[in-house]
Amino acid sequence: MKKRIIEIFEVQGDSRMRTKRSLAILLIFTLLLTGCWDNRELNYLLVVSGIAVDKGILGNIRLTLTAPVPNGGTGMEIRNTSDRSLVVSEEGEDITDAYRKISMKLSRQIFLGQLQIILIGEELARDGVAKVLDFFSRHYEAPDKVFILFSKGKAADLFSAKSQLEMNIVDEIKKMKELTMGRKMQLKDFLYMMTEEGVQPIAPIIETVAAERGNPDSAPRMMSITSAAIFKKDKLIGFLNSREYRGVLWIQNRIRTGAITVAIPEEKGGGKVSGQIIRAKSKVVPKIKGNNVEIQVNINTLTDITDSSSKLDFGKPEAIDLISELFAKEVKAYAEASVTAAKKDFNDDIFGFGAAVHGNYPKQWHKQFKKNWDENFYKVSVKINSNVKIYEVGFDTKSVTKGEEEFSK
Repeated sequence: MKKRIIEIFEVQGDSRMRTKRSLAILLIFTLLLTGCWDNRELNYLLVVSGIAVDKGILGNIRLTLTAPVPNGGTGMEIRNTSDRSLVVSEEGEDITDAYRKISMKLSRQIFLGQLQIILIGEELARDGVAKVLDFFSRHYEAPDKVFILFSKGKAADLFSAKSQLEMNIVDEIKKMKELTMGRKMQLKDFLYMMTEEGVQPIAPIIETVAAERGNPDSAPRMMSITSAAIFKKDKLIGFLNSREYRGVLWIQNRIRTGAITVAIPEEKGGGKVSGQIIRAKSKVVPKIKGNNVEIQVNINTLTDITDSSSKLDFGKPEAIDLISELFAKEVKAYAEASVTAAKKDFNDDIFGFGAAVHGNYPKQWHKQFKKNWDENFYKVSVKINSNVKIYEVGFDTKSVTKGEEEFSK
């Protein structure tokens, strides 16, 4: 018996030794692989941060890549100079052809795994973006959450701009979009709207504007999201102005922050009052009545009062009720302006009303509305309900710019 116990312990001891040796070998291989990646692979990669796609000569595709400039050492650090990005372009019969020609110019392999933005020029967008986006949706490195934006004019021209705040222009665009939460459009979302029933794509327009309003020629240029491009399937058909685009965001429940400013009627004391949006929530409720579709949009908003030049005393409930009503009317006006433009100017369902009907009434959608929805969208009845609640009015309920005798009694 004693001999048997000793044999068992010897077998277990051998097993432990083999396990330790295996772990040691695995650790050594892991360290060797890590060293290869850090010291060799990154030095052979050009990490692309932005891509612009435009229509080239004779209908070709012009592809432009921008990437941080390597410092010549290990890693992908950026030089501390005014020229901190590489911009390279080529034309080809399609994106793959242009991509190949660019790669032949470079001493590094193109890497799209950190791609942050795709810019598409107006002329190409009017011809259709399906083939362009198909390339990025199939490329094994390109992330599906990359942001997509459009430009009036050539998209590649934006890469020539110098950022006033960030290391390069791509960083400026990225941070600007992070601050404007409602205006993000990712590649996967755009592709969804291109293929989904009952909704058409809409995406931000970005362009350079003067940093100083009164001095447009000599003032530095800065990036700004000014409006939106709207599509029929994959073709650009027009633009919404900033007010109409904001109305679309209200309806789509994509407003996260922002300000509202209203004028106070003269009989109530005049002046203006501004509020900061704390929270906003919108819901689209479709209803079918016979052969007609009615869309009800309910928008509920919570705001603070942040600025006032009026004679209103916000310590009085009737003053708060008035501001709430005026704020609600302003939100409603934004939403109605976008509906009017979408129906009368373009007959284009950029809100996803058809998708809402499909989700709530699938049988009626397929039987009655799906076939002619794009042609008959302008007939859809849309009602906007807006409600605004005031959360806080600030430290003082009266404007410090007015004397006591000026306030409404």
